[in-house]
Amino acid sequence: MFRGNLGESSPTAINGLMATFYHKNKLCWLPVSRYVSTALASVAEASTLKRMITEYGMANPVVRGCLFEMLFFEEVKRNGLSLTLRGESKESLEHWEVCPIDSFNPRCPLLESLPEARTCFRPEGIFQGGFDAVIVDREAQKVEFVQVTIAMKHSFKLKYFSQALIALGIPEGTGWNLRVIFVTLPTNLKRFRIEPVEDSGALARYGWKRGKESEQAEVAALDITV
Repeated sequence: MFRGNLGESSPTAINGLMATFYHKNKLCWLPVSRYVSTALASVAEASTLKRMITEYGMANPVVRGCLFEMLFFEEVKRNGLSLTLRGESKESLEHWEVCPIDSFNPRCPLLESLPEARTCFRPEGIFQGGFDAVIVDREAQKVEFVQVTIAMKHSFKLKYFSQALIALGIPEGTGWNLRVIFVTLPTNLKRFRIEPVEDSGALARYGWKRGKESEQAEVAALDITV
């Protein structure tokens, strides 16, 4: 049960976005909107975000999902990522090094060439479909799309990936290593499903097999242990 204070409404102001509640007999607070969650996550440390996700975020899946997404970018920017990849027979660990984060519009070609250093691009629009980030390593010729989600399943809308590759200037063919990784909670790793798949064949020009996209995509878990 949340308890918050709400003032008079106004079309030019945002109010009543924080709430208090009791957790294990302790008075706690939690943002109850995506706006405040995003603003908080941009300045909070990873340990704070993990604590809010694991201890306080259970009751609000929208806020929890937003915090989980912010945790991903926080780890990319400051600490590097430690992911557990799901495999057919066993899980494996993979570490991603720290890299800078830049924004881009997946619908418009980059005005400049790709940066020499490995870079994480984040779509400018918060309602961008398909993915939340794309990490590009020009020297290694590697592109890694990431969709962050706390749900048990997620759609795979391939047209958005094709549009982004064109905007980034990635050449067609098999010269570049193209990966798509769905990053979820550790508790969801084994049962997570990629469905439905839309626009099958949109990545065929980049070496992906039509009708096999959900099998080529990968599923990984991001540790949220404080």
